[in-house]
Amino acid sequence: MLFPGLTIFMVFILYYAFRRRQIERRETERETEFWSRENRALNTRSKDLSNLEYITVPLETFPMGLHSEEDLIPFEEKLQQLSQEKIYNLTGISNTDLMLTYGAGNLDTLSSYDENYTQLVRTIADYGEALASHSYTEDAITVLEYGIKIRSDVTSNYTLLASLYRETGEGRKIRSLLETAKILNSLSKDVILEKLEELNSEN
Repeated sequence: MLFPGLTIFMVFILYYAFRRRQIERRETERETEFWSRENRALNTRSKDLSNLEYITVPLETFPMGLHSEEDLIPFEEKLQQLSQEKIYNLTGISNTDLMLTYGAGNLDTLSSYDENYTQLVRTIADYGEALASHSYTEDAITVLEYGIKIRSDVTSNYTLLASLYRETGEGRKIRSLLETAKILNSLSKDVILEKLEELNSEN
């Protein structure tokens, strides 16, 4: 008759071996699926990109050239430049998924469209902050609201706009910022929500 301790030890060894085989099998399956998706992605034919809903820069709604402060000029020039480019938001979408959807041959092109988007949302946030620093509050709100419309994931775009809403007696609008932030596909989503919740609770 085996000692109870030895029996428990043997059961543990058998269970450990079973679990290890399970884990190894799952890892093998995941690796196989990964390379299968990569292979399909690399062999996906390029698709027409002309029907994408590109983002446009509404320069006519911004206070372009209305103010004399020199620190506003670089942001306005950058917006002028970006208005001539194709802009598309691909935040949170992996290269593999992009290739599977649009074709491997379009990856570099799509990456350039997404880089334009990144530059746009950063410029919008910085432009809004510069306008606010000169007390052009309504103009700052107009610019920052555009950032929200195009689903910016720049934290300061949300927090500054929320602060300006409170400053102008429109704190109730912070709730709409929260709703927009909840659907972001970005790593900064949780930080944005946390800061907006704080601002909303102080409202």
